[in-house]
Amino acid sequence: GASMHLRKFFFFAIGLCLTLPSIASETEQRRFILEIVDDFGDPVKGVEISRNLSTNEPGFERMQDYFSDEMGRVVIPLPKSMRLLRMWLSKEGHVPLFANWMSDSTRRIPRALIITMPQATTIGGLILDPNGNPIADASIEVRLAGGGKSFSGNAHIEYLSSLGRDSNAIRSDDQGRWSLQAVPPGDDVRVSLKVSHEGFIKDESWGGLQAANGVTTKQLREQTARIVMPEGSVMTGRLVDMKGQPISGAVVSWSREKRWNGRAQVTTDSNGNYQLPPLKPGRLYLAFTASNHQPTLIDVQLSMASDELETILPPGRELKLKVVDVNDVPISDATVDVERWKDLNSFISGRQCDLFDACGIEKTDDQGRTIWNSAPEEIVQLAIKKDGFSSEQAELVASDSEYTVQLYESLNLKGRIVDANSGDPILDALLVPVSYYVRRPDDPIVQRTQIRQVAGEFDFKKSYWDEGIDIVLQFEAPGYRPQRIGPFDKTAGTIEQDVQLQPASMLSGQVVDNSGAPVANANVSFSTKDTSLIVNDWTYRSDGLSTQTNQQGHFDLGATMSAPSVISTHEKGYAEVTLELNEQPGILKLEPWARVAGTLMRDNNPVIGERVYLRPIRMLGGDNPHVQDSFSTVTDGEGRFLFERVPPVPSALSSYVSVWRETKLTSSRHVPLDLKPGETREVTLGTGAVVRGRVQPSGDLASKLDMNYCLNYLLKRAPGITPPEPIQRAGFAWEDGWSFDYKNSQEGRGFLSTLTYHFVKFQSDGSFEIHGVDPGDYEFAISIYEPPEGCLIDPVGLEVVSVSVGPNDIDMRDINVDVQLGPKVGDTFPNFRFETRREGQTGAISDFRGRFLLIDFWATWCAPCVKQIPNLRSTVQRWNEDQVTVLSVSLDEDLDHARKFILERNMSWPQAMMAGRDGPIVRQQLGISSVPIHYVLDEEGRVLHRAFNLDEATSFIDQILEK
Repeated sequence: GASMHLRKFFFFAIGLCLTLPSIASETEQRRFILEIVDDFGDPVKGVEISRNLSTNEPGFERMQDYFSDEMGRVVIPLPKSMRLLRMWLSKEGHVPLFANWMSDSTRRIPRALIITMPQATTIGGLILDPNGNPIADASIEVRLAGGGKSFSGNAHIEYLSSLGRDSNAIRSDDQGRWSLQAVPPGDDVRVSLKVSHEGFIKDESWGGLQAANGVTTKQLREQTARIVMPEGSVMTGRLVDMKGQPISGAVVSWSREKRWNGRAQVTTDSNGNYQLPPLKPGRLYLAFTASNHQPTLIDVQLSMASDELETILPPGRELKLKVVDVNDVPISDATVDVERWKDLNSFISGRQCDLFDACGIEKTDDQGRTIWNSAPEEIVQLAIKKDGFSSEQAELVASDSEYTVQLYESLNLKGRIVDANSGDPILDALLVPVSYYVRRPDDPIVQRTQIRQVAGEFDFKKSYWDEGIDIVLQFEAPGYRPQRIGPFDKTAGTIEQDVQLQPASMLSGQVVDNSGAPVANANVSFSTKDTSLIVNDWTYRSDGLSTQTNQQGHFDLGATMSAPSVISTHEKGYAEVTLELNEQPGILKLEPWARVAGTLMRDNNPVIGERVYLRPIRMLGGDNPHVQDSFSTVTDGEGRFLFERVPPVPSALSSYVSVWRETKLTSSRHVPLDLKPGETREVTLGTGAVVRGRVQPSGDLASKLDMNYCLNYLLKRAPGITPPEPIQRAGFAWEDGWSFDYKNSQEGRGFLSTLTYHFVKFQSDGSFEIHGVDPGDYEFAISIYEPPEGCLIDPVGLEVVSVSVGPNDIDMRDINVDVQLGPKVGDTFPNFRFETRREGQTGAISDFRGRFLLIDFWATWCAPCVKQIPNLRSTVQRWNEDQVTVLSVSLDEDLDHARKFILERNMSWPQAMMAGRDGPIVRQQLGISSVPIHYVLDEEGRVLHRAFNLDEATSFIDQILEK
């Protein structure tokens, strides 16, 4: 017994050094000693530790397994430097754990560590069919959804969130029963289930069936949870070619949303037949691909009695491609992947869209050529890659011509990192890639998850590039000010450049609790205007931006390039301070966490399985530190939600409503909360009066509006909470009533968050219901937009209506809103002047009289606009310019950037520059609501047609030319 206590004391003493930078010397092997104990401090034998690391040092396999011995110990060799260390710890009867060190935190891995592996608790229940019969062999996947003990002793260790996934999912037995002994103890622990079976409708998202059946954590703990799987519609179909012959081996993909990546798939058999799993009736999007056939996308209305669907795939078109280097030398064995087609895209940028696995493109031959025989009529986005070269994205359309794509040599940046004063090499520096957005040069994104350790010199290579993003390198070292070089684009090639770092003081301070006592193992993180601290749990920890306090509560963070915010978190509480550049944090005093709980209701019934958000109110943009903290949870079977630990700062609570997809709710009450330290706030959302009515737009084209895309707010005319200081300086006041400027600036959006309002979603016909409205005076602010093909710009109709709400429901009946849709068919199009692609040169709409004119309004910041450029280019090439001219009108504010973009994209047809969308021509005369939008004018300048979709506009012109 005495020896056991001595052993525990020995490891406890070592464990006291966990947060110290205990780095082995350059000459000795690093040895990481783990001791794994249970809740009572007794050793746990036979724990499997799966270790994953990333290093450039030889002699280390990426994956390696270890087992704890009789004393619960295991020794794990580690390289002197690495980019990543991850460990999964598992043993039957215990809660599985996950340990994760990334980027610069790998330098602070302790020599020894005691890990407590708690005894697991059990959850379970029954899986039944609609008749109450048990379902055998159902798959139950389980993941942690929140709560549970925190490992405050080491911020890099947590409960494994995935408790049963994919091949490790739990299966129900013949009685429909299932159980899992791997769940952490604690009444606040929440788990989320995903249930599936080939004969029933499966969960399309985590917790769906769980919430629909009103399953509570208590029921899961008692193993009495009953989940009924509904029967669905089973769609069958057949794919044939133009001659009616079956197409085998084709991929069939489906989704509820038009925009998806096509990962849910089945394949056709030798007779061209396929069968989808049971699905909920409703609208379904289907996509088909097969070798030597065009991909086809359709939407169907799935019902319980759906007939077999027969689909004809037309023969594929040829897309010819040649890949060369900058000297026009052919590049063989280049990989060409279909990254995007229509609204289907690859799951990970730069990779093949799963849907096209059945009809992929062969690598280039010795002449650098490849031909794809399964190309569609529409644009496809291709990703072209080859080792040693920078990747290239190309948006192409199949044609008789051969496209040539040029690849540049991979970017290779190298040089020395030295002290600016002495010239001595800096051996413990970090290299941090920074994404530099060409269109947003003041908003770079520091990629701290990609940090690399560099010793005196660096050699950085980059091959894959995202469109419009260049690279900047940031260098950091303890005791030095960060330094950046760049930006560099994919044409840069090999560059040698030394980096000189200027000495600077670390950000040093101490964390204490409410009584002034030092707090060990507290997390401390920082953020600046271009270093985003993105968090969604109470630890506020982010790799590369965080550290932990030592036993005296002291911490050191690296010097910053601009004014930082420093945030400390611990089970004991939260502290935050915003500093000037070179100012020290001093003492951070933790204030107790706030707690927010409540119920989400509608029509006096709980809303189950719906997401609720709590967001601290912050002023982002400009020189303000960029702290993005947002917390969310899902209501349980009783409609309850709980945020156990949230910062005691001004925050806003709301439920989920979106105009971009179907949601359970059509209105969401936004509640500002001035949270105080240690406060528990109980909030009920959705109780109160119902305000209903219908918005009726006026005008000839009003019937074409889909009112679902309107953005509307019912604002209470009452004081809110006190805004944070940066928002106060903007000068907004609740007494002034609604202002549409609230949505046009960071300050306005911040101030709106401090007021009580309801976000309102219209039905397509303009009808609405706003639930849970408290008595009071309100303003109903309505913003009507046209159905967007791309990006929303300006509303075509605005209205503010006052309404007083009492305890009873209110019907506002019809609300008429005047809609200004710009020039209508038959009107003479405004003859405005514009700058051309040549600086100083101007033009006018009247310059194109005597021919048909297709005007294309677009912007470089509009992704759908950019996506259609290849299609627009091919359209220009097939028309005789004497008959039809295409004029693209850019709404970019930065004319130099727009001209550079036009040159790079070879947009050789006429171009016009409007210097933004706020001028009187765009906003008042043209009334443009979203881009892209297209006008077709006749020879006299009268409007013949107006369309959001380019294909619709070009088809209209083709019909005119045929006549």
